[in-house]
Amino acid sequence: MTRSKGVPMRTCVVCRKCFPKRELLRYVCAPADVTDRTFVPDPEQVMPGRGWYVCREGTCGERLEAARVRRKKFN
Repeated sequence: MTRSKGVPMRTCVVCRKCFPKRELLRYVCAPADVTDRTFVPDPEQVMPGRGWYVCREGTCGERLEAARVRRKKFN
């Protein structure tokens, strides 16, 4: 995919493909007051903290869910 001038690009953390930022789903780590510290969707892409971007392909969403389960198990 070619990069258009002025369009922010982000990489899907699962498949490593580059997409325009608005086409990806953003997740952040839950705030410190939440005990399970899971990934929380950020549909407005404005929550504080480091975010992970995931494309809308079905396999990427499924693999993120698997990572979410592992994170709960070991944290």
